[in-house]
Amino acid sequence: MPGDPPDTFLHALAFAVLAGLSRLSFPRESFWRLLVALAALGLAIELVQAIPILGRQASSRDLIIDIAASAAALLVLWPFSRMRLKDATRYAEAH
Repeated sequence: MPGDPPDTFLHALAFAVLAGLSRLSFPRESFWRLLVALAALGLAIELVQAIPILGRQASSRDLIIDIAASAAALLVLWPFSRMRLKDATRYAEAH
């Protein structure tokens, strides 16, 4: 990205996008199930980064940012996913 943004911003942006795509892709899934799945992904990323040979460092701060950004995006998109679900149900009933 231009301007070399902070790592925390990149984590927040990436997990907000992942959460948004998850919510839109799985409108019937609960907030908690999606959040746990995204948290597990964030944890897996940090565990891989803890492998010494990779030359990376795991960060609990990054994991917290991943979870917070995921939760925020899921909450913001919750009303839209409900509308999409209702539209899909109406379409299915009509055909």
